Amino acid sequence: MLVLAAAAVVGAGCSGGQKGPKGPRTDLKPFKEIDTIELFEKVFKEKGYTTERNKAIYVLDHGEWQVDLWVEGDDLPLVVEYLTADERAELGEALKSSKVGEKFKLVAVAIEEVKEGQELNRANSRFAVIFDDRDYVFQPNPTSEDRYDVTRFEIEKRLRKDIIDVIEELEKVMVEEKGKDEDDEDEDEDEDE
Repeated sequence: MLVLAAAAVVGAGCSGGQKGPKGPRTDLKPFKEIDTIELFEKVFKEKGYTTERNKAIYVLDHGEWQVDLWVEGDDLPLVVEYLTADERAELGEALKSSKVGEKFKLVAVAIEEVKEGQELNRANSRFAVIFDDRDYVFQPNPTSEDRYDVTRFEIEKRLRKDIIDVIEELEKVMVEEKGKDEDDEDEDEDEDE
């Protein structure tokens, strides 16, 4: 009876040329971190921003962490991290992708050690966007059989679009914030008169 059951299972998997469900793909590769950082640096430069690599932020439940890119100045207070498998293993849940659906959520991170109960503000924090390399995998050696797979070129194009979307969204936030600050100053001047 045991032999018949085993034969039935094997027969079901090999019948009539139908393909069974594929297992997880092992041939897809994440876009390399260094290539991503260089691409992001190029985009920031095109947009008129200067960046610095490997600058420290403070991650809750982890401590100091060197982010991939730090945008210089206060016009765009942003840090960018592209998480790899090794970094996910080291950080655990302390820092994870900020992608929500097709958009990225900007999160505040401390740029100096924050004491318990201390709130984050413009002076001690920056916005952060966290990319995850698992969202940017491609077929490194496409063939005619797997041409439906995403190519390296397509991933590079998506990364470029994603960082541009983040920059433009934060620029809008900063313009709105600056407008509010100017309105508050005008109200203060009116009260003084």
